This record gives sequence, structure tokens and C-alpha cells, in this order.
Amino acid sequence: SIADHLTPEGVMTMNVVTFPRNRAVAGLAQALRSVFPFVLAAGDDPSRLGNTIFFASRQSLEPSVAAEVLARQGAPARSLDQLRRAQPVMVDSAVTPLTDDRNPIEVHLAARSFEFRVLPSYLSP
Repeated sequence: SIADHLTPEGVMTMNVVTFPRNRAVAGLAQALRSVFPFVLAAGDDPSRLGNTIFFASRQSLEPSVAAEVLARQGAPARSLDQLRRAQPVMVDSAVTPLTDDRNPIEVHLAARSFEFRVLPSYLSP
């Protein structure tokens, strides 16, 4: 697991592209929460194409404190700004975490990619 490769005070960060109506991000959040006791999420409006950045750790993650730690490690300014606006991810038993056995992200991405490849009728030959 990723947690095994972090120092005790290490922070795992992950940038995820989000699509409107994408339930896979909630599953990913719950998968992280099942491994790490402290998970923060910051991102764009979930109703639009954008990004969500997850920050996960075994140590308490207060957004401002975590931003200071990552700044000392040379983290990009955009990530630090996102972290300062991050919200805790709570355990949600209504959401099934993504696992090796259940990972529908590829299905969701394929479906969304197809939507973007289909030309509107006014552009079709």
C-alpha cells in the first residue's frame, strides 16, 4: 500500500480529473479513507470538468499546517493553495470504496470520453 512507503509524517497527494456525475471520485475518496485516518480533498466545482486533489496521511492534517510542511518540501504553489481550501473526507458507508476487485473508473472514463468524442448534430457531415 502507499502508506507503507511514507514516513510516519508523510503526506500522499493525488490529483484526479473529475467529470460531472462521476461517482468514482467518491469511491476513491473512501478507498483513501480506508487506508489513511486523515484525508483532505480540495477541488473544482464537481458539476464541471475539473480536478480534485487528495491529501492523505497517518498524522492529523490541518490544512494550514499541512500546507506549511509541503511548502518546506518544495510543493508547487497551486497545490498549497488547494490544500489551504481542502475539506476533510468523512467515512461514508453509503459509498463503496474502490478496490482492486471493484474499480469502475475505466468504465466511467470511457463513457465520458465517448460523450466528448460525439459531435453535435450541427457539426456532423
